[in-house]
Amino acid sequence: MGRTKKSSSKVLVHPGEASPKKRRKGVQPTGNTTLPVIDKIKERAKQQHKHANSTQKNYSAYVDRGQKWLKMHASAAGCGNEASQDQETLDGDAYEDPTFRDALEETPNQHSDKALALFISYKCFHENNGQSTCDGIHAAFKKYWEEA
Repeated sequence: MGRTKKSSSKVLVHPGEASPKKRRKGVQPTGNTTLPVIDKIKERAKQQHKHANSTQKNYSAYVDRGQKWLKMHASAAGCGNEASQDQETLDGDAYEDPTFRDALEETPNQHSDKALALFISYKCFHENNGQSTCDGIHAAFKKYWEEA
């Protein structure tokens, strides 16, 4: 019994015709190639390939949870209420400043470091989460504010 040869998987190129690889390399882009369109394509590719999908998802979840936590605790503590605007506010109490409740938003302010430290402390000491949670929250907000 004789062995049969497998057919070759190579593409035969006729003389004078470019190979498929060379055709792909020389293809001119079609469609709209204005600078704003190219910039949008660049930004989309940068977001897509900068971190793994699971990392992006985890980071955005940390940021969302941190923002919700601060809003909830700031409103419960009465941050920035007009009734609490007394001599303590003038002395520099961060919790009484109306901008404290926005400390974990996209644009950081003078209270962002304190609010982030409080959130990490709450998650790690009050809820007994591990070191990886602390590191993840820190990395998520660092990336969030770098890209703002």
